[in-house]
This record gives sequence, structure tokens and C-alpha cells, in this order.
Amino acid sequence: MIMFNGSEQEENLYLQKIIDELSEESAKIDKMMEKDTEAIREFQKYMHEKVYDMDPAEVRSNRQMIESMVDSAYNLDARKKRFSRMIKSPYFGRLAFIFDDKSFAESLTKGSIVDETGTYQIYIGIHSYLRGVQNVIYDWRAPISSMFYDYETGKARYDAPKGHIEGEITLKRQYKINAGRLENILENSIKIDDDILLEQLSKATSDKMKNIVATIQREQNAIIRNENSNILIIQGVAGSGKTSIALHRIAYLMYKFKNKIFSENMMIISPNKVFSDYISNVLPELGEDQILQMTFDDIAEHELEDICEYQNLYGQISELLENYDEFLINRIKYKSSNAFLEKIKEYTEYIENNNFTAETFNYTHDEKDYEISEYYLNDRYKAYKRYPMQKRIDMIIEDLIDRIIDYYNIKRSKIRIAQIRNRIYAMLKERNILKLYANMFKYYKITDMYAGNVKDILPYDDVAPVLYLKSALFGVDSFLYVQHLLIDEMQDYTPVHYAFFNKLFVCKKTILGDVNQLVNPFNESSSQANIAEIYKNMPKTTVTEMQLYKSYRSTTEITDFAKKIIPNDKIEIIERSGEKPEIIKCGGTDEEFKKIANLIRDYTDQGFQSIGIICKTEAQAENLYKSITDSINFEITHLTANSEKFDNRLVVTTAYLAKGLEFDCVILPDADAVNYKTDLDKQMLYIGVTRALHRLTLLYIDKKPNWLI
Repeated sequence: MIMFNGSEQEENLYLQKIIDELSEESAKIDKMMEKDTEAIREFQKYMHEKVYDMDPAEVRSNRQMIESMVDSAYNLDARKKRFSRMIKSPYFGRLAFIFDDKSFAESLTKGSIVDETGTYQIYIGIHSYLRGVQNVIYDWRAPISSMFYDYETGKARYDAPKGHIEGEITLKRQYKINAGRLENILENSIKIDDDILLEQLSKATSDKMKNIVATIQREQNAIIRNENSNILIIQGVAGSGKTSIALHRIAYLMYKFKNKIFSENMMIISPNKVFSDYISNVLPELGEDQILQMTFDDIAEHELEDICEYQNLYGQISELLENYDEFLINRIKYKSSNAFLEKIKEYTEYIENNNFTAETFNYTHDEKDYEISEYYLNDRYKAYKRYPMQKRIDMIIEDLIDRIIDYYNIKRSKIRIAQIRNRIYAMLKERNILKLYANMFKYYKITDMYAGNVKDILPYDDVAPVLYLKSALFGVDSFLYVQHLLIDEMQDYTPVHYAFFNKLFVCKKTILGDVNQLVNPFNESSSQANIAEIYKNMPKTTVTEMQLYKSYRSTTEITDFAKKIIPNDKIEIIERSGEKPEIIKCGGTDEEFKKIANLIRDYTDQGFQSIGIICKTEAQAENLYKSITDSINFEITHLTANSEKFDNRLVVTTAYLAKGLEFDCVILPDADAVNYKTDLDKQMLYIGVTRALHRLTLLYIDKKPNWLI
């Protein structure tokens, strides 16, 4: 029996046929775009010439016509880009599938490629391609495509709108297609991570995160296609691809709910602007519009703009790395606890019940008094209990205005609203959020946990608590249009952060991170279990916890080395061998600088495209950057907390800013026992080591840290 596209020659001919079809479709779109563009020009010219002759209705009609044509041109442009991507690589996988339910299979005949044996030929790519009604290529997110990630040859099933569909995969192939050329075919029982994945992992990295649709693993696919959880929490080890998976999950949800969820309904809270830039390619590569990305600092800046200056996370980490302050550490530990969140909630209720003291007063209009009693004010204040304190006051004021309008039978414009507002607001004992927050520590007699505004700057450990208290008492600008929120680096947020996020975002959430990559090891409530517990206590909330233990980023040797710093027996390693990490002793600072320069030259000569020189502190990074800039003939980027773009060719930065990024080669200077001695230092060293894909070198002057001996 002849197999459909059985030989490599047949596959090549089929590929060329598909590319020719895609090219024809692309050419048709070009002509349609030219026609639309010309029509838009003609309409605009007509409106310009007849502007004084048209009545308003005709103007509106023509404008609507132009807007419709512009929308059409935009959609055509999106299709053009999709076809351009597909012409380079139309598909990456194929399944030959025999349905158990023949009647169901027959219902799909018009929409699928079926050979003479009744076997369905399912080609899978980044995008779908229909030849009329025939599904020539399936989108990787289609229900039937999930089998490519979940099964090898043999019995298989997938979830379709009609229910569970079962059958048998008789053939599974993977293709490497580059610039329209078929470079490789992998057959049947070979697993994704055996060849194609290893080849991808062995390549030099680029300056942007790439899509992974051709190499998604079964456990990753389960995360991407999870639709039922309100809250999905993912603990993934370094290099497990958790951020990439989360972005593919966003793309999947926009595909699955294409008429309900759009790019403007999605948001990512990322750790910093550089990381946002690093991941910015993934969704466009998948054919989806970019979604809004924000940092916690963006939110804090908006909410505290007219209140105070504040310290960011990196400022606090720098402070801890340069001065291991026990007082600050104790403050951080306490404020990252569940107990502290409960204290704030309790204090919020106390303020709501005791900060408003109603007083009877008269409102006079045309020498006629209207008494507003304290009993009425108290009654209204209690009636609006479910609203924040300030919202209650505003609602009371509106009620009063309505009553006064009725009493005097006058228009609203005749009422002295500002006078009423000022009188009611004066009944609040305290309206300053910083004073209310400071008073909380006096109220609980824990003043040693509050440092005050150091040099008029709110310390970072107080930023989230102040924001939560502000949102609870005075309300907050909620992001009601966001239907799904992705929170990355979950371990860097405390229970108070999550309580604040929950006030901002009343929507489904995907939360991901790695507890072993804490930049603040004193955040003692950052585990997956603790975060899950926060949401499990919320009504009507389905919480799912998932783990990713397989590390794909680094070679086996680098991953084993990282496990010496922070042991983790659960990490599963993709067997990809490389050079052993080097630990090199230097005679002094000058020799260390020379060694760094030599390593840069060596790595570059070997064809590596990205090098990260990762220091412990910003002061060390700045000093190193200045010292080596003039001594090597390479362009160097100094990545700081203020950087917004990511160029990974040759970077000097700190471990806490490098988190989430990756480099072909990593150099860790000053990796000695003097520089790396505390638990926080250990975290920084671990983060630095796990940024390396292929090569890792540590330099030291004094003696190695105990963790590396």
C-alpha cells in the first residue's frame, strides 16, 4: 500500500506545492491591498474636493466607508504577514491519524486531507491554511494538534467541542524547514526532545525570546491548554521555559476564545522593562498582537505620583547586598508574612469604623436651614459598608445633594457642593495615607517594624502595604478591561502584593516563577503553596498548581554545577553535554580584567553570539564596565535598572537584573568567598550561573565560596 507523501522526495514536492499555493495567495493579497489603497486615496481626494458640497450625513457616511476600508487593509496586512511567515516554514509536524469513530471522521472529510486508506493527514504549523474548505495545515493551537505534543505513534485522543475523540496515530513526522527548504525529517517514534529540541538548544541564542511551537513538551502543552482554572500557578526550575510557555498560553487563549478575548484584554506584569523587551517577539511570531506589559514600578508610580517618592525592588536589593542590615532584614521578613497581611486587613477595618466621626450641621439656602443629623450620616456610612472609605463619603455627599435638591426644590447648580464636600470630609480624622500607615505600627505597638520615610523616600518593603491600604480605604483605578493577567517572577512578591493585585485585577490569572530564584531570600511567603493558599481562600475560585522540573537552558555540566550552589533533586536535565564550568584564580584585579578581555575574545572567536558578565552589585558592574570598556575592541552594554532595551551581544549587569534572561556564555567576576558569603549572595550566584546556555566561567581572587569547594 502506498503511503501519502511517504518518501523524502514526495515530501519535498508536497512542500513546494504548498509554498507555491501560499505565494499565490500572498500575491492575491498584494493586489487587494493595492486596490484598497487606491480606493482610499480616491475617497480622500473626493472628500477634499467636495468638502463644501457635502451635507453632514454624506461626510459621516464617507468617513465610515474610509474607516471600513482601512480596517480591511489592516486585516489584509495581517494576513500578508502570516503568509510571509508560512512561506518560509509552512509547517513543522505531521500526524497520520485513523479515527475510531468512522461517522465522526466522515463529517470531517470535506475539511481534511484523507488518503485512500481513510487515514487523515494532519500537517501542523504556526498558522492554519485552508484551501477553500479543506484544512491543509492546522494551527498548532487547534484541538487536533494537541496530539502532536502529547503522543507518539499508537493510541491517542484529543478533546474536541463534541467531546473526547479517540483513534490511532500511525505516523508522526517532524520537519525542519528553513527559508522554504526541507532540511530534515524525523520519523515516528523519535521524541521531540531527542533531536530537534537538542539541535535548537545547542544553537547560539538571539537577543529576543523565540517561539517554541515545534518543541513544546507534553507537560508544557498541559499548561498552555488549561482553560478551566481561574488561577493557574506554575513553579518552574531555571531554564524550564516557564515564561515562554505562559506567552504561548496567552496566544492559545486568544485563539480558543477569539471572539471573546482580544489582545487588549490581556496583560503581563513583568519584572522590568528589559525583560519586557526581551519577550516582546514571542506573540508577534505567533501571529498575535502584542499585549500590554507593565511592571510593579509602573503601577506604584501611578498610584504614588502625588504622594511620595519610593524605593524600587532593585534599590532595596542593592542596599542589602552592600550592607547586610539585620534591622532591614527583620522588617522584610515580617512584611512578607501572611500575618502582616492579616494585620493590615484588620487595621483597614478599624480605620473604616473609627476614622469617620459624624457631626450634625445645618445647610442654609435663602435663610432657610436644613438640618443634617449625625444619625443620618452614620446610617448612610454604615449602609455603604462594602465600599472603600472614600467611596462611602462620596456616596453620602451625593445622597445629601439629592435630599437638599428635594427639600429646597432647587436645581443642582444652585447648591454649594464644595461647602458640603469640605464639611463632610472634615469629619474624617485622618486622610493622609502615609500617616494612616505610620499610625498602624503605633496601633499594634510594632514601631520597630517601621523605618519611616528614609530621606523622604518610602522604603520598598512599605510600598506594597501602602498601596494596599490606599486601595482598601480610598479605592483604586481597577483594570476592569483585563480578562487575563500573567504575573511573572511570582517569588518576588509578598502576600500583600497579591492582595493589592487582586484589587486591581478582578480576572483570571496565570502566576509563574521559581522559588530558587528569589532575589530577596527574606520573602518567606513566596512558595507556590503559600501563593495558592491566598487564592484558595477566595470564593468561586479554582486554583491549579503545576510544576516544571525539566531544565532546557543549560548544558548538563552547568546545571549540575548550579545544583552545588542550591541543591534541588527534582530538577530533570536534558542530556546536552558541553564544556565543564571553569573556576579560575586570578592574582589581582588587573589580572582579572585581562582574563575577562581574553574570555570575550575567545568566546567571540568560537562563534558565540551573546556574553553576559554578571556581577553581584550595581557598583561592581559599573566599575567593571568602566574598566574594560577601553581595553577591548567590542561594544559593551551596561544593563541597569533604568535600561529599557535588551541587547545581549556583550552585557555587563547584575544577577538580579539578569534574571529571566539567558546568554551563550556567562562570566562571573569576583566569585570569591569575600564577595559571596551570605544567603542572599548565594541566591545571586545561583541566578548568575543559571543564565548560561553553553559556557560558564567564574573568576576569583581570594578563595572560592564554600558552596563551590
